[in-house]
Amino acid sequence: MGFLDSLFGGGNRTERELSLSELEGWLLEEQRTEAGSVIQKAGPILREAKNLIEDIKRSVEQFDSIPMPQDMHERAEKIIKTSKPDYVKAMREELGRFDFGSTGTLSGLEDFSRRFGDSVNALGKIDATRGRYLSFVFEGEHKAIQQKGKRLIELQERLKDVLGSNESLKRISAALGESKKLEELRGSGERLAAESSRSKAEREGLEKGLSQLAARLKDESKKPEYAEIDLMQRRLAEARAKRLSLEGAVFQGIGQVKKDLAKYRRQMYEAPGESKGKILEALIENPVQAFIENDTPAIAGLLEDFRKAVSTEALKVKDKGKVLSRTEKAIKELSFGLKGEYLRMLSEEKDISSELGRKTANDGRRKIEDELKSTQEKISRLTEKVTEIEAKIRENKAGILAQKELLTTMLWELTDGGIKLKDD
Repeated sequence: MGFLDSLFGGGNRTERELSLSELEGWLLEEQRTEAGSVIQKAGPILREAKNLIEDIKRSVEQFDSIPMPQDMHERAEKIIKTSKPDYVKAMREELGRFDFGSTGTLSGLEDFSRRFGDSVNALGKIDATRGRYLSFVFEGEHKAIQQKGKRLIELQERLKDVLGSNESLKRISAALGESKKLEELRGSGERLAAESSRSKAEREGLEKGLSQLAARLKDESKKPEYAEIDLMQRRLAEARAKRLSLEGAVFQGIGQVKKDLAKYRRQMYEAPGESKGKILEALIENPVQAFIENDTPAIAGLLEDFRKAVSTEALKVKDKGKVLSRTEKAIKELSFGLKGEYLRMLSEEKDISSELGRKTANDGRRKIEDELKSTQEKISRLTEKVTEIEAKIRENKAGILAQKELLTTMLWELTDGGIKLKDD
């Protein structure tokens, strides 16, 4: 009974809903039934092919025993004496490769069909090459073998037709393959869901720990010794801000006339090693460093010389008025008191940092803060991981939906709507 007969008895439709695991079992059973039908149809072909091969073997042996004619042309005799033994040897070897022992299963039958085709083609090539002159001398015997070979080709084609003509088996095999893909997708979805749950649980545990760390940090910060540390940190921030502000003033003062200063440097101080030229070059390259390492009067004097050169037009500049205004402003900002204030802020910053380092060497808050930071980073990484997993889950669900739709269509075509996939 075929698979359609198992569904539709007496013309009445029998609708069934199967789970994925049930469907796979049903398809495997139908595949076995249809495969059995194919194997049964192939049986007569295989028996005839097996008998025919044995017959060809006997014919080849008989052909081998036929003596050479006595009245042959010398050249023809030389050719036949060489080609006949080669032909017989090659035919024996190829005929000996036929093996019918694995044809009891569909996969074995398909494998045999491929090997059968290869051997039939090989026999044809042997006949066309090593046997091409034999019919001139042994016409009857050689042509008898050729006729049997042609019948073997017909049987091979019939076997291919039997294997390829069962549309039901093809559809069942295709549906079975798609059902396995759906099962793999579901398994992958379950693994992703489990991984997502583990990551979320781990993140939740870390978030609870984060709340506890925040509470610990709050309690720790209430201790009296931290009041002085907090004050020092504020003083450090103020000193650093003041220092940066002074550096900004130096950068701004020099930066606005930097290009013209470079031109002045090249025009007025070209001699190698000239001290004023070196100061100017350093001032152009790194204003703050030059400001610290050189005397303020020397820098102010250079800027004044530059101003005079611009004013008297000894140095030609693009916008004389703007350059003079900016230079005068720079001279004023880089006053004698600015460097002292900058050095004082730098020294104060270093002193406070050093003192803070000693006081916070065993700072309980810092340890908690480090734990907080580490925990936050772990939570962030887990959040990214969960986001990636959930994207994969959405993709997996879409894949499952598409695969179910494909399988449903295939089942409808296979059973005319008799078998449906359960929604689960």
